[in-house]
Amino acid sequence: MRQRNSVYVHKTKFIPQLLEGEKFIFCARPRRFGKSLSVNTIDAFCSGKKELFRGLEVEKLVNSPDFVVRPVIRLDMSEVAGSGNNLIISQKIMECLEDNAQWYNVSFNKIDCPAAFLSLIKNVHAACGQPVILLIDEYDSPIIHLAQRDKLTYDNTMLEDRRIIMQDFYEVI
Repeated sequence: MRQRNSVYVHKTKFIPQLLEGEKFIFCARPRRFGKSLSVNTIDAFCSGKKELFRGLEVEKLVNSPDFVVRPVIRLDMSEVAGSGNNLIISQKIMECLEDNAQWYNVSFNKIDCPAAFLSLIKNVHAACGQPVILLIDEYDSPIIHLAQRDKLTYDNTMLEDRRIIMQDFYEVI
């Protein structure tokens, strides 16, 4: 956005406060309110993409010799939400985990999605020697997408099964 000379509301000064604060942060805001942009910005900050922060308040921080690049596992759950089939949802989640594993050149346990997620987090932590930052965008998309479908294309059992899949997956956190 900055390179295209677009309007940008600068909130990067809050990123260090987020990372030093609570262990878990859930950020819910209305649709079209910049959540994905915030996830992109936090990812870039934690990954040490210094060039993106030139001229901003946190530039000194990312250029500091004390700055530590942290591993980021990033999941965009809107990428897995398109199917009414719960097996396909699980396969797509596994693909997202695989993408993250390839990025850090680690393997992980592929028994099921929750075991894979936990294994990925532990193995990325071990490989990088730093706590892992989890960024999950559109966390509720697999459930919302199914619930917004025409009632003729799904039943309450499918929706409950999807909720259980996602609950089991997120319980790892």
